[in-house]
Amino acid sequence: MSRAIVTSENDVVAHSVAEEVFIKGGSALGLANEIKNGQIRYFIHCREQPCISPDNEIEVSISAPALDIPISTVSYVSPWA
Repeated sequence: MSRAIVTSENDVVAHSVAEEVFIKGGSALGLANEIKNGQIRYFIHCREQPCISPDNEIEVSISAPALDIPISTVSYVSPWA
């Protein structure tokens, strides 16, 4: 999901693509109900605004009450964005 965000052309596209990847990926993993009822959620944190700006750091984390550990990844926007 973070790769889809950092390769987007702007923040509007990035958030739209992130949601689509999250929903479709979750469905493929059999987690559609958990996503739909909010048991599994994702968060996007950008070091700077707008998110899609050169060399920006973007952290994507996934939260689920059933998980005892946080899941997150950090990706960087291209310096030529």
